[in-house]
Amino acid sequence: METQVIKGLAEEGRRPTTLFLGMMGAKGGSGVSMFAATLASVISRERKLLMLDLDSNSSHRCSFEKNGFPGISNLIMLIGENGADALQHLIREHPMGFHLLPGFRVPEEEGLLTSEKLNVIYEHLSRHYDLILIDVSSNHHMMVNGALNPCELILLITRPDLLSLHCALRNQELVERVKGIGSQRWGLVINGFSRATLIRPHQITDALQIPLVAILPEDPQAAENFSNLGKRPSDNSPFLEAITGMASRLGLIDQPAQATSRRFYSGLKRALWG
Repeated sequence: METQVIKGLAEEGRRPTTLFLGMMGAKGGSGVSMFAATLASVISRERKLLMLDLDSNSSHRCSFEKNGFPGISNLIMLIGENGADALQHLIREHPMGFHLLPGFRVPEEEGLLTSEKLNVIYEHLSRHYDLILIDVSSNHHMMVNGALNPCELILLITRPDLLSLHCALRNQELVERVKGIGSQRWGLVINGFSRATLIRPHQITDALQIPLVAILPEDPQAAENFSNLGKRPSDNSPFLEAITGMASRLGLIDQPAQATSRRFYSGLKRALWG
């Protein structure tokens, strides 16, 4: 079944065969990896999904006890030689239940990925997956190197504090200036919000001028589970509940959204897709 997001793109005459979603953090410690992995685990129950780890720290490798296996930098050397068989040697099953193409083992590997090589990799992967989630976290090199270019939607994850807001503005301007990605391709995720937070959600959205997609609550138990070799949050986790609701309202999963939060998302798809 087509998702609502893809239906919206079809109406605009630009439906992709594969949907690309980008994940970008305001700065280190924004919780992008935990957010991306949890979202991937939710979507992969209904769609064939692949996560690309383009974080400088290859944070998703930390979810494996033995994590020295090859990753995305090795794929470019195998595509022409082995075709689709190359994927079988590089894709890993993440502990949270989705397919992962691991990131860089050493910093030098990051320099091997030019924008031209990334385009080849994306074209190759799009033949095998319905949805590709690209996690660049706060990797500036990947932000300006075309890693987010194919994304129909880029989610900017930030903590609700002034330093994070400053960094979010810088990263947003960097991507838009270098690659010309307009505001219609952004969505904002505020991570770690609580009643004690001084800066309010509307202040962040006013500053960034991009649509608010989700507010994620503090969830220490979910964070502990993720840091313990990438365990999925428990079914009653408020963090998981918020992400599942977001995925439903964006049409990424078929699970009905809870009516209690629909007003928060009123007009969201119209803001994102026009």
